Amino acid sequence: MPKKAVEKSVYSTSLKMENNRIITLKTRKKDRTVSIKKIDNKYELTEDGFKKAVYRVNDEKTLKKSLKDLIEMEFPRSHEILVTNQEVSK
Repeated sequence: MPKKAVEKSVYSTSLKMENNRIITLKTRKKDRTVSIKKIDNKYELTEDGFKKAVYRVNDEKTLKKSLKDLIEMEFPRSHEILVTNQEVSK
């Protein structure tokens, strides 16, 4: 998916996402990832690339800002980003 479309698409998908689902964003080389997991109507953002960190987000406004910041930080020179949506195994 083109980088310009990723933020809006992933944000809208994550708002509609059911609990125990995960959206993963990866570079074409698959060396950097950002994951969004929904658990109990809260979001957990996992960054695995330049930094390794986990962020917990309680509301949609913070989710949008955090997602935008992570995409800019992890994918600064990427033109295409691989997006997957799957169920989390329990």
